[in-house]
Amino acid sequence: MTTSMDTPSRRSIYFWATGQDDNVGDVLLRRRMLRTLQRHGVCHLFVDQASPGFIDSLLAETDRDAVKLYRTFGSWALAATLHSLGRGWVLAYNPGEIKVSAWYAKFHALLLPAQLLGRLRSNPTIRAAVGIHGAGPDTDLRWAFPIRLAARLSALNTWRNQASRDLLGVGDLQPDWGFDENLADVEVAAGRTLLAVTMRADRPEPSDEWCAAVNVAADRLGLTPIVVTQVRRDHSTGAALAARNGWRFDGWSDDTSHLDQERRVRTLYQASLLVVSDRLHALVMGLTEGAVPAGLFEHSDTKIDLHFTAAGFSNVGTSVRDWSSALIAEEIVRTAHAREALLVDMQAAREHVRSADVAIDSLLSSTAAGS
Repeated sequence: MTTSMDTPSRRSIYFWATGQDDNVGDVLLRRRMLRTLQRHGVCHLFVDQASPGFIDSLLAETDRDAVKLYRTFGSWALAATLHSLGRGWVLAYNPGEIKVSAWYAKFHALLLPAQLLGRLRSNPTIRAAVGIHGAGPDTDLRWAFPIRLAARLSALNTWRNQASRDLLGVGDLQPDWGFDENLADVEVAAGRTLLAVTMRADRPEPSDEWCAAVNVAADRLGLTPIVVTQVRRDHSTGAALAARNGWRFDGWSDDTSHLDQERRVRTLYQASLLVVSDRLHALVMGLTEGAVPAGLFEHSDTKIDLHFTAAGFSNVGTSVRDWSSALIAEEIVRTAHAREALLVDMQAAREHVRSADVAIDSLLSSTAAGS
């Protein structure tokens, strides 16, 4: 592990690092970005009221002596603004998904003074692999101005889907940071006997036809269906889905930490040939552990396909609401047989993420040299 002590400069890096506390997928992209930032100095993290489990997962494999945590946005933003008056300062916005809303507009506006002062002193702001929720021609832009200004004041902007980039009008595409997190050698296909299913609790439960298709595909592929829980609020509905279909179930118990649950889920994905899901990071995590992502669901959702398209994949997220059970099963089987090509695309996505490391390292090294 490279720590901040390995670099010639010691910066103060203010990193907005909040996420959904019950969501394994929400922490991994922030953890991956944190490891890149920490090579350049002490990281001042806004974590809000994150649980100890979330924080332990966020700080895994990092130098904890070079981290300071802030529990309120006001204290973190004030410290960031005061420090922006000096040298050796960096502001890093939260990766992941944001909304064009009054809430996000307010907090972006509160950081604008720090960005302006930092810009005057060649202290950069970084926005890497951010996505705008529901970005598109119908996006309500009433609260967009502070977010757009914050983006234009940033020295580096990358977006994890094209619609977000088009809406803000600046920057480049970058796959989600999660494409470069994994535990095992993904090339190994032998011993993959499971078909993992994990579905959102805030969407209608899958129909009998959809469940029958999973059973047919699993039978044709010689796999055992298992419902996996990587978001704690999905536990009960996942248990009901498994019981309804006679599938295996792996939940998230109250005494299991965030990091332990991630390791547990990743181990199950290592044993799976496919992950069938309507959760973006379930599909990303499955892929990075060598399982084929099959985003097949019976509701409207463009998020999965947009994010996978930006990472170099096509047709990963598909609504099958009007499909027959036989057609859904055929699509699952077809997707499973495309595993080799998908792993090649995954390696390309991983290299794209690592090019973001190079861009951040280059930016922070050049501005440090000029400070």
